[in-house]
Amino acid sequence: AVPEGLPMAVTIALAYATTKMLKDGNLVRQLAACETMGGATVVCTDKTGTLTQNKMTVVRGFIAEREMRSRSDAQSFFEQLPKDLQKLLMQTIAINSTAFEGPDERGHIDFIGSKSECALLGFSKVCGLDYRSTRADHKPVRVYPFSSEKKTMTTIVPAESEGTFRIHAKGASEIILRSCTKYLDRDGQVQELDETQRNEFLRYISTFANNALRTFALAYKNIDSSELDCCNDDEAPLSDLIWIGVVGIQDPLRPGVRQAVEDCHHAGVIVRMITGDNIETARAIARDAGILTKGGQAVTGPQWRAMSPEEQHALLPRLQVMARSSPMDKQIMVQRLQERNEVVAMTGDGTNDSPALKLADVGFSMGIAGTEVAKEASDIILMDDDFKSIVKSLRWGRAVNDSVRKFLQFQLTVNITAVLLTFISSVFSSDGQSALTAVQLLW
Repeated sequence: AVPEGLPMAVTIALAYATTKMLKDGNLVRQLAACETMGGATVVCTDKTGTLTQNKMTVVRGFIAEREMRSRSDAQSFFEQLPKDLQKLLMQTIAINSTAFEGPDERGHIDFIGSKSECALLGFSKVCGLDYRSTRADHKPVRVYPFSSEKKTMTTIVPAESEGTFRIHAKGASEIILRSCTKYLDRDGQVQELDETQRNEFLRYISTFANNALRTFALAYKNIDSSELDCCNDDEAPLSDLIWIGVVGIQDPLRPGVRQAVEDCHHAGVIVRMITGDNIETARAIARDAGILTKGGQAVTGPQWRAMSPEEQHALLPRLQVMARSSPMDKQIMVQRLQERNEVVAMTGDGTNDSPALKLADVGFSMGIAGTEVAKEASDIILMDDDFKSIVKSLRWGRAVNDSVRKFLQFQLTVNITAVLLTFISSVFSSDGQSALTAVQLLW
C-alpha cells in the first residue's frame, strides 16, 4: 500500500524545489520535470548562448588574399583593400543581413538580431562605415533567409548596370566554398579558383576553427534579368559564386562553464554538445569546456544521419560532440539515447527544436534567445540561458528524490514498527488487546 502521507510529501518537496529553482534561473513549467531531472543521465546542450556568452565579435579575417590578425587591426586592414572591394564588402555585410541597430531591453543602443550578423555589422562600424545608407540604396529583389538546414543566407539586389543583379551569399564556410568557382585576388580582380587556392582557403578556415572561432564565408555573383527569372523561389542560386573571403568570429565561454561540466561528470551525468558550427570550431570549444575528453568522438550532422541505427548505437558511448547539426539530428539523438534507457535532458532555442524538446525526458528552452514555440514545448525555461542553471536544476531534482526517499524511510519504519508491536502485543496479551489503540495507530 502507498503510505498515506506520500502524495502530500512529494507535492510539498516539488513545490519547494520549483520555488528555489526559480531563484537559480529555472522556470519550471511542468512540475514532474523537476523530479525527472534528478534522474537525468545525459544532458545534450547547444553551444551558442548556453556554453558561450553569445557576445560575438569579428577578430580574424582572410579577405581577397589579405589577412586580418586581430580586431584592433580592423580599420587599417579595411583601408588597405582596393576601393571597389571596400564597397563590395560593405554591400555584402549590410544588405545580406536582417540585424539592425536599436535599443535593447535595458535601453542601450546595440545591434539586434542574429549574433553572427551583429558581429559583422559591428565589424563594419569599427571600419567607420554606415550600413543604413547602403541598405537604403539597395532594395532587395529576393531574399532567401538563413535556415539551420542550409546554413546559408542569400539576398539578390539590383546592380549598378541596368538590367543586372548581384547575388550576395554568406554562411557556413565550407558550404559557400563548395559553391564557388572563382575568387577575388588581393587587387580585387576575379580569378579562377583552382585546387591549390581552394586548399589555401580551407587551411585558413581550419586555422580559425581550431582557435575556437566561428567561421563565416562571404561570396557574390552578378547575373542578368533572364537568370533572375530562372531563380527558384525556394532554392537560393548558390552556384558559380565568386569567393570574397572568410571571417573568424569569437564567442567566449561563459565563466564557470568548465566547472559546471566537471560537476556533471562527477555526478555521473554525460554532457554532449550539439551545435551548428564547423566541426573544428566545435571540437575546440568542447575541449575548452571540458566536454570533449580523451577517447571522445565528434561527428557532423550529415555523417550522423548517414549512419544506420546500429552504427549510431555503437558510436553513442563515445560520442561527445555533434557539429553542423540540424533539428532532426537532435530528435534522432534523443530517440537513440532513450532506446538505451537513458534519461535525456535537451536544450533548444528555435522553433525547429520544439519536436526534440517534446521528445526529451526534460526539455530546456532559452528564456532570452528562445522563441515562444520552443518555450511552449519545453518543461523548464532557462531564464539566463546559462548552462550552470541546468546543473542547479539537476541538484534540486536530486534533492527532491532524496527528500522523498527520506520520507519513505521514516514512514515505512514507523508503520512496520506499529504493525509488529500491535501484532506481537495482541498475541501475547492475556485478554488479546493490542498495546496501541486504533486512535493511536491513526495518529
